[in-house]
Amino acid sequence: MAYFPESKYEKKFTPGKFFIDKITRESYTGWYMKITNGKFFTGKEPEPNNRELEKVDLKKLALDQVKRVGLSLLTQLAKKAFDTKKGTIERYFSKNKINGKITEVDKKEYNSLQNNDIFDTGTLKWKVTGPAKDKEINGYSYLGAEKLNKQSTEELNKILPGLTEIIKDYSDLVFDEIVIDKVVTGKNNIKYFLVNTKTEEIVEIKS
Repeated sequence: MAYFPESKYEKKFTPGKFFIDKITRESYTGWYMKITNGKFFTGKEPEPNNRELEKVDLKKLALDQVKRVGLSLLTQLAKKAFDTKKGTIERYFSKNKINGKITEVDKKEYNSLQNNDIFDTGTLKWKVTGPAKDKEINGYSYLGAEKLNKQSTEELNKILPGLTEIIKDYSDLVFDEIVIDKVVTGKNNIKYFLVNTKTEEIVEIKS
């Protein structure tokens, strides 16, 4: 990259997901420079091997998440994550004793199956707020959402054998650096938002 005086760039750190390498198209984690001309490069200072980065559009990221899990489910997750203040949601599963099929169901269907002898049921505490990966802070290790979700799944697998064959992506639905917030705009009028804690960008979840 070209030389830039220190007054022309700002050093920052990204935990991943929000920048991609412009050539490899892979997610970038680490130090980067924000140049006054609006471009981004890897590293802490200008060097010949710095690579240009492309900023991920947070709104597109949120919309992709909406498209993947469904708008109504995302809104449901947002509300539950905020209301419990634990960043977890309850997931409900049933297993047909005849054919062994495991299905994720909603709470209403889960409740309706409690007295049905054909089905076994179980619930799963699922962490939806980050960090997704394990982190060490001030010498202490903190379990990431992926590991916590894996542990919860393996525990429920003792009751519903075969669940670990159904759930394999333990980062699914995890927002990582994106958290849930809500704004009360009037009586019975609550709006929910995805908030990027690093960039302070906000995307409203429309129900």
